[in-house]
Order: sequence, then C-alpha cells, then structure tokens
Amino acid sequence: PQMSHMSKLKSFNVSDSEDQAVGRLECLLAYLQQFVMAPESRLSLLWDFLTVCMLIYDIVVIPLLAYDLPPSLAWDVAEVCITALWTLDLVLTFFRAIEQGGIVEMRIRSIARNYLRTWFFFDAAMIAMDWALWGLSLQDLVDVIRLTRIRRLL
Repeated sequence: PQMSHMSKLKSFNVSDSEDQAVGRLECLLAYLQQFVMAPESRLSLLWDFLTVCMLIYDIVVIPLLAYDLPPSLAWDVAEVCITALWTLDLVLTFFRAIEQGGIVEMRIRSIARNYLRTWFFFDAAMIAMDWALWGLSLQDLVDVIRLTRIRRLL
C-alpha cells in the first residue's frame, strides 16, 4: 500500500539519508500544494480586500503618529491586529498564485522562489521591526520607524 504524504512526513528520522530528507521535503511540498490559492478564488479576493483595508489604515494612521496623540487602548489593539495581519500576509504570500509572463503559476516551489527573490526579506524585516518596536514600546522611536511602513504603498 502507498503511504500518504502526511504518513511519510510523520515517519521522519534524524538519521535519514540526504535522499530520504529530499523525499520528505518533496512530500511536504506536495501536501502544501493543496493550499495554494488561485488569484480568482473567493479567499484570495477576500484577502486582497483586507490588504487594501490595511493599507488604507496605514495611510491614515501613520501620518497621525507624528503628532502627540493621547495613548489609547483602541490604537494599541488596532496596531497589534494590523501587525498580526501583515504577519499572516507574509505567510499567505507563499500560498498565493502569481502571474509570470502571462501565465498563472500555481506551483508552490515557484511561488516561494519568486517571493524569496523579491519582497520576502524586506517584508520580514518590516514585520520583525514592527513586532520588536511594539514589544519594546519605545514610543518616540516607534513613531519614527513606523513612518517607514509607507513602503507598503508601493
């Protein structure tokens, strides 16, 4: 009987040979392939809409951070939610089909390679900075560095 992708992944052993490790990676990629979203899927379109809403929030709120606004739990909660959503967006980008040369690319390996070669490291750095600054709560520095998030408008 043939083992499922998940069964093969669960049988991972540290002493596996390189060929076995590559085989398990291929199984993982095959398993994850089912989660790739086509550009016209409802979930993909919903996420696009949510991303536009997050951008609008950033466009409105980031300039306000230059002013000495009174602290508010609502602003803090909104900031954490937006950062969490940008973090989720970083992960979901690995599962969103892309267009390359007029062809929709649905293979997870090609999607990941494209993202890692383009925006991934910049996105990851921005998100890491957002979380670090939120965690440190250095308000004056946070206000200045959050202004750099304007790159999301690009």
